[in-house]
Amino acid sequence: MLQVYVFRFIFMDNKDIAILKLAQDDLPVVGRPFGKWSRIIGISESEIIDRLTILKKKGIIRRFKAILRHYQVGVKANAMVTWAVPEDRIEEVGAILASMAPVTHCYERPGFDGYNVFSMIHGRTKKEVMALIKAMAISTNIKRYKVFWSKRDLKKSSMRYFK
Repeated sequence: MLQVYVFRFIFMDNKDIAILKLAQDDLPVVGRPFGKWSRIIGISESEIIDRLTILKKKGIIRRFKAILRHYQVGVKANAMVTWAVPEDRIEEVGAILASMAPVTHCYERPGFDGYNVFSMIHGRTKKEVMALIKAMAISTNIKRYKVFWSKRDLKKSSMRYFK
């Protein structure tokens, strides 16, 4: 039996490693994706789910989540908007922007000529995104902002730990 110690000397056996190898890739788009994994590994579906739960509790897996590949579903207009927000309003404005559905990233980043709050906004068309940006400017009362359009995705892959 293969035994591996990783991440703070936490014991994982060959079944855990087999699960992690599969979990690095996309989840199969089938009715019972863990059922498919169970047939590949040779253990029950419930054991896979139990082991994933334990790996998460131990901190080996940080999170298990779905990632929407937005280009594939028609969300093709993406803009990074830099906002010039007064220092005393950064928390307030950041919270407003971050709560809006089209915003996937929102963070403070000082040192860009007064443009200190950055937000990534997505929509189907540039016209739609510009309308969202204008509505955001009105709702936050921020008049100075710059829009930078994405031209293409440079990377859409996760780290691979096991081969």
